[in-house]
Amino acid sequence: MMLESAKCLKPLTLTLIAIFSCALSPFSSDAQEVTEEERPMTEIEVRTKAISALRQGDTETALEAATQLGKQFTSSPAAILTAADTFLRCGKPEESLEYFDRYLKDEPDALPYLWQRGIAQYFSGKYESGVKQFEVHRSVNPNDVENAAWHFLCLARADSFAKATQLVLPAPNDPRIPMEEVLLMLKDGDVGRVKQRVQSVPATSSEKKRAEFYGYFYLGLYADAKGNTKEALDWLKKSAADAPHHYMGDVARVYVQYLDREVSKQ
Repeated sequence: MMLESAKCLKPLTLTLIAIFSCALSPFSSDAQEVTEEERPMTEIEVRTKAISALRQGDTETALEAATQLGKQFTSSPAAILTAADTFLRCGKPEESLEYFDRYLKDEPDALPYLWQRGIAQYFSGKYESGVKQFEVHRSVNPNDVENAAWHFLCLARADSFAKATQLVLPAPNDPRIPMEEVLLMLKDGDVGRVKQRVQSVPATSSEKKRAEFYGYFYLGLYADAKGNTKEALDWLKKSAADAPHHYMGDVARVYVQYLDREVSKQ
């Protein structure tokens, strides 16, 4: 019925009504776009933006979001922690460490859980602080060989490689391939055992890529602890080559950048 009535109206009249209706409508697409552009992003939206950008490997957008979190949501520990993680994963360890420390002022009980802070401390040259961070992290995560390895690296820098070998943190029952062999390597220096364990994983196994990632990563870290920077860089490049955009995958890429700078100084 309504369509039939409309056919009786003159074309010009119909056109004028259509234009007038669009102008008055608050639900037009243009009005929505303007509103969305002008509305400030909420904290959760900016945090989501940072995390999504990291997953996509979009460092520029992630850093932009981290900066916004740090400036705009200063009273939110969650925002500050997201900023700290994002800066670290984007290769800005000094800025990351600043935000981790800001977070701890509001959440001092979180100290044992912040293994990420220890990595930022290493890349920032704060080796003694890194040793302490990884020691306290063991109190809440006693089976993590990665924690023992980073503690080893920081101690080798803060004191000596020999001292690090003597004081390897216990980390029993880490089920990941080849973490058991990595822990033994820290104690006895047998890198061949790690290589053999990685090679023993069948190419068709779902564990292969992850085993290669961790094996190459910690062979690189061990070489770095010994002061063999070029060898460390070779291993880390292998680790980072096909690494996914998760936390340690991003750390591997940051580690490559860090070692590249160290090699250029030599």
